[in-house]
Amino acid sequence: RRNWLLIATTPDPKFSTDQAEYVQKLGEAMDEAIRTALRSKHPLVRVNAARVLAVAAESGAVAHAKTITELLTDPATRPEVLLYAYKAAGALLAAYDPLA
Repeated sequence: RRNWLLIATTPDPKFSTDQAEYVQKLGEAMDEAIRTALRSKHPLVRVNAARVLAVAAESGAVAHAKTITELLTDPATRPEVLLYAYKAAGALLAAYDPLA
């Protein structure tokens, strides 16, 4: 069981544009922190940052798209981080866009 700290976007008519903006702003803040952790010299910190990115991408925040794309296209990305980058990409693509 996961304990969510994020608002997951769903096709709920009660989901407001304010909540969608909150998801985007929170995604931007989280992405900045994740990027910092991904630059760590400690492999475990980088892997955990990638794991957090995979979970955070489920929110549908587009701020994570650039980070995910950079991880996927960088040939220096370690395989253990790349695994979670693929999971993050799948989660972001599968996320519901409440403003669509």
